[in-house]
Amino acid sequence: MKTSVWELMTGKKKNPTQAEEIKEASKNENDIDKDLDQSTLSFKYIQPVDEKLKLLDKFIPDQEWLKKFSMWFSYMRIYISVLSKTTEETNIDKLIQRIENGEPPQISEISGCDDICDLFAYFSKYELDYTKNDLIWIFTASIYETRLAPDDSVKSMQIILEKIIQQVNALNSKENVLYSDLMILYCIITTFFHQH
Repeated sequence: MKTSVWELMTGKKKNPTQAEEIKEASKNENDIDKDLDQSTLSFKYIQPVDEKLKLLDKFIPDQEWLKKFSMWFSYMRIYISVLSKTTEETNIDKLIQRIENGEPPQISEISGCDDICDLFAYFSKYELDYTKNDLIWIFTASIYETRLAPDDSVKSMQIILEKIIQQVNALNSKENVLYSDLMILYCIITTFFHQH
């Protein structure tokens, strides 16, 4: 009998109910585009407000990597959102306090946050360079934002994206410890989320 990736990662057998929820959620997310009239769609990926702001050539990621990472993120967020469902609501002020204390995010807290766009708004107003912990918070919030992001989130993500591009361009090389973390968010924002 084969051992699933889930069992290898967690040491547990997958709950049949969770497996069905994941399968259904995956089917629903992948079928959304098929159900829409493609001739009326006018969505575009999120880009910086300042169209002249681009990554320096030496930092531009491989297009194949971008595509594969975006697909991985698309599937991974389904699994996490199903497995981390919670009925407990989380106060945004509590999350911001945890961020300011340098504490890592807890999936259950973010999944209980009513308005993820408040987290994006907080990070869009950030005046310092993003730390690894900040980037983990933004990544985790991205798991719970809708793919066709609301206008408030889009505006905040555009500002976050600009800050990420500026921070990457200020690095000496790709060997910098934050390069891959910054590029993960660059990829998610520019190849996964849509705006009207």
